[in-house]
Amino acid sequence: LVIGHFHPRFFADRIIVPNCLFRPLMISDNSYRNFISYVIENRVVSPIRLLYTPSTQTGARWARKLSKRASESIEKLKRDSRYEVAMLHDSRISQVDLARIRSWISLDEVVTGSMHLVSYEAFAFGNVAINFADDLSIQYFKTSFGAEHDPPFYRANEDNLFDKINELDATSLKLLAIDSFE
Repeated sequence: LVIGHFHPRFFADRIIVPNCLFRPLMISDNSYRNFISYVIENRVVSPIRLLYTPSTQTGARWARKLSKRASESIEKLKRDSRYEVAMLHDSRISQVDLARIRSWISLDEVVTGSMHLVSYEAFAFGNVAINFADDLSIQYFKTSFGAEHDPPFYRANEDNLFDKINELDATSLKLLAIDSFE
């Protein structure tokens, strides 16, 4: 078995399985779905909240979530009054979950062509998941879940991150958030 992000690139002969996301507040009945639908409908639209939870730097090729150019884009967003950027380092899962509930956008990795659990968490909380998942990563994602359609990632890379986020307005954010949660 191999987890379906970048790992199948190295272990092509293995069975691809999805990475798992468990949060105690995610319950199986409609309560959670109704809760997230309510959150999306009532989330503050100005400023647009973006959550970035950088990982510990390991230097590994597929673990890099940020670069100098992407960092410059995030700093530019922080200076723009239309956005509120929350960066959480080494935070408890409950703190990250609460921040995601308040956010429209969750920024995953925009450097390598992979994605991480951030994208799953974004979907679970009705966020737009921004990553730079390449065609192979998307195929692995689909294979691991048995999905027919591409996941609704909002794809950006380190060079166009600011411009791609700047294209999003309140209406498109709400539509993308609903699509990501469905």
